[in-house]
Amino acid sequence: MKTRLFFGYDFETSNLLRHGGKPIEVAAVLVDIKTGEEIAHFQQYMYLEPGEKMGEEALETHGKTKAWLKKNGVSRKKAFGRIWHWLKKNGVSITTKPEHAGQLIQVGQNIALFDSIFLKEWAKEAGYEKPFMNVFTRRYYDTMYVAQFINDVYIKAYGYGAHLFKVPETGHPSPSLEHQAIVLGEDVTKAHGALWDARTAMKCHLQHIATHADILTRADTNWTENKNIADPAATEGVYCPHCAAWMSSDTSFHQKYSCIMCANTFYIQEG
Repeated sequence: MKTRLFFGYDFETSNLLRHGGKPIEVAAVLVDIKTGEEIAHFQQYMYLEPGEKMGEEALETHGKTKAWLKKNGVSRKKAFGRIWHWLKKNGVSITTKPEHAGQLIQVGQNIALFDSIFLKEWAKEAGYEKPFMNVFTRRYYDTMYVAQFINDVYIKAYGYGAHLFKVPETGHPSPSLEHQAIVLGEDVTKAHGALWDARTAMKCHLQHIATHADILTRADTNWTENKNIADPAATEGVYCPHCAAWMSSDTSFHQKYSCIMCANTFYIQEG
């Protein structure tokens, strides 16, 4: 049975992809799915090629100019080679072989509509899309969607105002990473640095599992699906909040689900 790790990551970019955006910073953390301990981290700046522009909004967000990136970054291809070797150094086998599929579970904030797209395009540009994307499970955690779901559950059960993640000044629901981090007591002054974002999203993910596992087990609530990745576990059913494996069940007053990968057990009251 293959070992799985959480792969928390974040990209800072020059713009949205549809506006010609390119990654200018990437950070990632590998985390043990059983202990929640960080095994290793990676961070790298990348410069923009001639003719590639930095968007004004992106510059306001991360503050990195083209000149600064040229001095402090490397090419996207070289950066890709570095993360490839970093993963291999930490025990990840990067091939197209079925036995090496699904070693890593993606975790991050807004990765469904942003970071996962840049991750795939980055691998494609480097010429290694198939072996690189093969190491990821088909389903992954997007902490933005999970936080939104938790807020919706609390509002439905206890009324508006009971939601956990909110804008401090107004109290309005917000699934942003900063507002999730505030609930954890994290320092949000470093928000929008890729390594801070990757680590904080991972902390939020682990906290969501610890406190809300009972409502985060069903496939249609806690996962975003990447149909470009083949994963034998990606079928209809109930999935482990820890490691993405399918969970078998025993019928009783409470539905008992036992994970076939990491042996965690969860109980869900039916009805």
